[in-house]
Amino acid sequence: MNLSRIDLNLLSVFAVIAQTRSVTLAADQLALSQPAVSHALARLRRTMDDPLFIRGKDGFILTTRAEALVPPVLKLLADATLLLKPPQFDPATTDKTFHICVSDYTVATLIPKLVREFRADAPLAKIELYSPNDETLVSYLELGKIELAFGPSNIIPKAPFLQTHLLFNEYYIGVIHNKHPLVPIIQAGKLTLESYLAYPHLQMSFRNHALTAVEEALIKLQRTRNVFMVVPGFVNNLALLVDTDLIMSLPSRMMGTFGNVFDLISFELPFEHKNDQYSMIWHNRTTHDPAMIWLRNIITKISIDILETS
Repeated sequence: MNLSRIDLNLLSVFAVIAQTRSVTLAADQLALSQPAVSHALARLRRTMDDPLFIRGKDGFILTTRAEALVPPVLKLLADATLLLKPPQFDPATTDKTFHICVSDYTVATLIPKLVREFRADAPLAKIELYSPNDETLVSYLELGKIELAFGPSNIIPKAPFLQTHLLFNEYYIGVIHNKHPLVPIIQAGKLTLESYLAYPHLQMSFRNHALTAVEEALIKLQRTRNVFMVVPGFVNNLALLVDTDLIMSLPSRMMGTFGNVFDLISFELPFEHKNDQYSMIWHNRTTHDPAMIWLRNIITKISIDILETS
C-alpha cells in the first residue's frame, strides 16, 4: 500500500463510521454532509481494497479487515492528536534543568531574584550556571548546552540565529574604599577629571577585548587612566579596593549589592559616558518553547522590578 494515499481525515471518518455503524450518524458527528462521508468511505474502500462496512439489519457490519483496523486506527488518531497538541509547561511540577550563561554582574543583579522566583513557583526545577568564554558562547547556544545568556550590547555576539531582548540600561560609577584620599573631595562635590585620573585604577577586561563605556568615553576625551591592574571581573575584585588608593569603575547596580560588604563608597564619574544596554540572548530554536517563554517572562519581570527599585 502506498502510504502517501492515506489521508488522516479518511481515518477519522473510518473511526466514526466504525463506532456509529451509520453514514448518517457519522455525518452528524463529524459535521459533514452525508455525500461527503459517502465519498470518503468510497475512497477508503479503494485504498484498503476492501468493502470495510457491509449493510446489515441494524446498520453497518464491519468486515474482518475493518475489525482488525479499528485498534491501530484509534491509536494512530490518538497519537496524532497528542502530536498536534501544543506543548504544555507547568512550572509547579516541572523538574527541568535550565542552563544559563552568566557573568558576575548577572549573578549580582538578576540571579538572586531568579532563585527566589524558582523556589516560589518552580520548586522542582533546577538551574545550572555556566560561564563560557565569548568564543564558545555562540556554539554553546547553538548546541543547546545553554538556553539563555546575558550581556551588554557591545559584547553580545552576533549570529543570524540569535535573538536578543533589551532588559534595561546600565551606567558606570566610580567606587573607592571609605579611607581613600578622594573621599573628602567627593563629599565636597569637587571631584574633577584630573583628580579621578590622578589615582591608580582597576580595569575590567572582557574576554573579547571589548571596551567598557568608561574606556570609550576617555578615548573620546583623549585621556587615559593609570591602570594598576587589569581584572577579569567585578565582584571578586572589589576587595582589592580595601585600604588602598585604587579606583574601580563598575556598573551602578553592583554597588548596591556589595558596597557595604567592603566599606566602599560610590561617586558619579566626572565625565559623560554612554549607558550599556543590558540584554538577554537565546537561540531562535527556543523562541516558542513554553518553558523558555516562562523563563524569559520571569527575567523580564525581574528586570522591571530592578528598574523600579533603582
